[in-house]
Amino acid sequence: MPVDHRINATPFTCQNRFFETKPEGHAHGKGRFKGSVFAGSLYADSDRSLWLEHVRDRKNPDREAFWFMWYDAKGYPEVPLSGVFDRMAAEEIAKTLGTLLP
Repeated sequence: MPVDHRINATPFTCQNRFFETKPEGHAHGKGRFKGSVFAGSLYADSDRSLWLEHVRDRKNPDREAFWFMWYDAKGYPEVPLSGVFDRMAAEEIAKTLGTLLP
């Protein structure tokens, strides 16, 4: 069973022992904290939203990194773990997702 390493944070931010939402890019909808790569979420319904965020690697602050983060309707992270990736991986993910549609 995975261990939940989330640290309580401001709405529409996430932080754990190794990574945190980096305050650059766009604010999250009505949220005030920057961190989103895009001006809007990748997906949203009435209960949750999915964002691509800039991430600070606490061990390597100069590293450009990203993660996908699900937030609940109040802006709190729903995921207890992080999957951090770089720009090349983000481009590969986008390319792969593009092949899902006929």
